[in-house]
Amino acid sequence: YWLILALFGRALNDIRRRIVVGAGLGLIALCSLYWIAPVCISGPYGPIDPFLKRVWLDHVGEASGILAQQSLGRSLAYGGLAATGLIATAAFAWREPRKRWLWAMPLAALAASVAMMFVQLRGAYLGAALGAPALAHLIVSARTRGNMLLLAGTWLISAGLVYRLADRPPPTAPEARRAASAPACGGAAHIAALRALPAGTIIAPIDLGPHIIAMTRHAVVGAPYHRNNDGNRAIYALFLDGGSGSRLIADHWQARWIILCPDSFSEAPGLDDPTMLANRLKA
Repeated sequence: YWLILALFGRALNDIRRRIVVGAGLGLIALCSLYWIAPVCISGPYGPIDPFLKRVWLDHVGEASGILAQQSLGRSLAYGGLAATGLIATAAFAWREPRKRWLWAMPLAALAASVAMMFVQLRGAYLGAALGAPALAHLIVSARTRGNMLLLAGTWLISAGLVYRLADRPPPTAPEARRAASAPACGGAAHIAALRALPAGTIIAPIDLGPHIIAMTRHAVVGAPYHRNNDGNRAIYALFLDGGSGSRLIADHWQARWIILCPDSFSEAPGLDDPTMLANRLKA
């Protein structure tokens, strides 16, 4: 796609021609993708196991839209910079008629990224990067005016860390603070304890997988990667089973250790079943 545009770059010396040809090539690429790999049209989460989607992925904030987040602060923390970049890009496209076609391409890409955030929060990552040129231009424009207050304001709205401050937990009661200060499952103390164990395969809650892989010698069956259907489904099957199936699953994966956190599988169906392995271990 990009190579074709580069080969005919001299012929496409007009920005309008570039946009038309680029849109045409994009349509051809999309049709080719549907013909060669139709599974890609279903999105990154299309091939995921329906059970895993219901009990795990639907509870992952990154995989849901910006309006489905836990709080307004979380939505602002992720999408604030992309939205600000979109506003700045649109403003420059409006105020600079001679360069409007130059602003049109980043404006279209930013608008697509912000629209994607309403479906999946992951669109914020691309939007933040695409908004950087316009925000840099905004800072330069404020600097040329010589107004220090205006310059400080543009610096603040262009800094991603400022938006992250919006995602701060509310004040909690002393009991909740004491509970929060307790060692987290998968924290430093628990990782150190895992390092002391002989190396082997571990079946643990999904979110612990990356920590175990990165900081110990152990292998894991599951981790928060949506393409790992077999391993992630095995985790739920082992802990939610109420009979001998758990032993069969552990033997199949040659698991040497299993880990359970106090709040694990709270989203799973049938959690009140006392025969489930998870409940038996918690008891």
